[in-house]
Amino acid sequence: NIASFEKSIESVMGENSKVVALNSGASAIHLALKLLEIGSGDEVLCQTFTFCATVNPILYCGATPIFIESEKETWNMCPVFLEEAIKDRLKKKCKPKAIVVVDSYGMPAKWDEILAISRKYEIPVIEDAAAALGSMYKGQMCGTFGDFSTLSFNGNKIITTSSGGALICREKYVKERAIYLATQAKIEGSVHGEVGFNYRMSNVLAGIGRGQMEVLDKHISLRRGMNQFYKALFTFVRFCSLQHRIPVIFSENLEETMNMKNIMLGFCLIVLVGCGTSNAYEKPTVRIVGEAQMTKLPNGNYEVTPRWIKDRFNAENSMVKQLEDCREGGR
Repeated sequence: NIASFEKSIESVMGENSKVVALNSGASAIHLALKLLEIGSGDEVLCQTFTFCATVNPILYCGATPIFIESEKETWNMCPVFLEEAIKDRLKKKCKPKAIVVVDSYGMPAKWDEILAISRKYEIPVIEDAAAALGSMYKGQMCGTFGDFSTLSFNGNKIITTSSGGALICREKYVKERAIYLATQAKIEGSVHGEVGFNYRMSNVLAGIGRGQMEVLDKHISLRRGMNQFYKALFTFVRFCSLQHRIPVIFSENLEETMNMKNIMLGFCLIVLVGCGTSNAYEKPTVRIVGEAQMTKLPNGNYEVTPRWIKDRFNAENSMVKQLEDCREGGR
């Protein structure tokens, strides 16, 4: 089942993709970092707007994550801030060893600009495409842009094996090295060549994955239908906006609208935005959408407390009331 599941993913990704089925997307990122020989004292560039599993593997390696702010169009890593960060680190004699870019909620990052920067400074890219199986950027599948790419098959993804993930590399010998590390670096019997990991996907979960791959296109279609549903539902709701697909360039599986995670509720959401300074990548600005109080704590962090001002958001103008009106009107 494992080999067949890997081949089914390779058939979607294309002939230059070599897939290693693993027990999680985080394991895949960790293996990618190990294959790039990242360790203690190294720096890895990553983005602010992501799940912790993107960043934790950097810490597993003893390396330091350097956070790059996101841009507002895709909510992914900002190419402008990325280059600013690289230039600044080079001035400090600390060349980053890798860039971890996320296709957040299935929305592709700005790959043309990011890859141009990667080539210019000769820094490899790890693409976290955990939620982007089926998404495309200019006709190319997400999961094929990085020197290494990763997928997740957690329960909230476009297909699931209950838990699981995959590492995607470009060369057969790299795949073989990844499998070796993911199976405790076992040579034979009880002989192990180095410190390895218990990261390989089980045969049972791979069997589930084979069945899930047969309905991938159907799931993508359902996600797009859900996207249209939410667009129609929230058209008439104040204080709410949806992330919009960029025509032609992006074709995403639209997980974000299915999960309601990227819907901006104007009076209760914190949004990270670039501050536009020379050290923007180091000091992202916290901006509050609507009414909330931001208090700086002694340790430098911020505590955010919503201000529920009833006279400003009364029943007539509240989102709940508008949703009820939409429902009663058959919209």
